[in-house]
This record gives sequence, C-alpha cells and structure tokens, in this order.
Amino acid sequence: MIAHRPPEELLLGYASGSLPEPIALVVASHAALCPETAREIGRLERLGGTLLDGLAPAELKTGALDRALAALDIAPPAPPKPIVTPAARALLPAPLWPYVKGDLANVAWQRRSADVHTADLVTDGGARRAFLLRVKAGRPVPRHTHRGLELTLVLTGAYCDAANCFERGDLQVADPTMDHQPVAQAGDDCICLVALEAPIRFTGPIGRLANPFVKL
Repeated sequence: MIAHRPPEELLLGYASGSLPEPIALVVASHAALCPETAREIGRLERLGGTLLDGLAPAELKTGALDRALAALDIAPPAPPKPIVTPAARALLPAPLWPYVKGDLANVAWQRRSADVHTADLVTDGGARRAFLLRVKAGRPVPRHTHRGLELTLVLTGAYCDAANCFERGDLQVADPTMDHQPVAQAGDDCICLVALEAPIRFTGPIGRLANPFVKL
C-alpha cells in the first residue's frame, strides 16, 4: 500500500493543468502507480468540468475559428509512440516512457559521487527540472534543505529520513522548512524521480563547502 501521497493543492494544480511540466511529470507518474491518487485526480477533473459547464459562453473574437483551423493545418504530426522495452515497463510508470524513448538504455546517468548518480529528463527553461536519481543501497545523499518544492517519487528500492520511510510509489514533498538526509535502504539501489523548483542547498559540514560548485 502506498502510504505517502501528494497534498490536495498539487492534485488540484495537476487536474487544472496549471503545474509546470517537471512537477506535473512527477504527479502523473505517482498517479500511474497509485490508484487512489488517480481516482482523486479524476474526481477533481470531473468537478472542474461541471463548473465550466455552468459558466456562460464567451464570444469568440472575429476570425478566431479560422485561425484555429489554420493552425491545425500547419501543426507538425505527433511523434510516434516509443516501443517500450520490458525493463522500462517494469521500472518506469507510463508517463516516463516518452522521456527515455521507451528504453532504459537511453538513460544518461551522470556521476555525482561514488554513491549518487542522476539523469536529467526535462527542464522548463528556468530553474525547474525533473531527473532520475539513483542512490547506492545503504548509502545516504548529502544533507540538504530546499530553495523551493522538491518532489521525490520512489521507483525502486526505498529510502528513509529522520521522519519517514518511502517505498515504490510513495511521494515525498519537501519545502524550504525541511532539512534532511535521506538514506537508501539495504537491498536494491534506490531509484527515484525527482522534480525541483530550484537547486537544493547542502547543509552538512562538507556539503556547505560544495554549494558554490555543485548544483543539484
């Protein structure tokens, strides 16, 4: 059973389509693993549709329909759906498949330390980004706090901090009030999907020295 789910304001943002892509990707991936969250998003989407049905229609500007139809004529064709390998299906929820073109072999891991690797997936043109994080079993990530929201979805393995433990499908939402040091649990390496609104800030004795040089 998935014990940690996103707060309602994130679900409302997702259902209304107002979340930036990196944040929305994590929420969608969590929903693909958590039927309870998927049902709640569906309920919020239906509620939004009911509210829209109650609004008076707005008049279109002159020529709006013609411009919309013309835009459809020149829109590029949708890219073909990737062929998803069994390994990708087993590890990654469906919303992530296009970001790795259906194959884990396309994940470009970057070494951050002996125990931590990351693989960038998407940015929104600003500080927000989503990436895969792999932490060696039994090892910690550097102690840190946050300059904005941090969403962490466990895909395989598990990790714990001082407050809670998180397993596959669990989503942790951290903000600037939290200073923690997650530790991957024994067994499998812990692989997570992470979205950041801004780079984290290391707070450990060594990490503070690395802040000017290491951006994560």
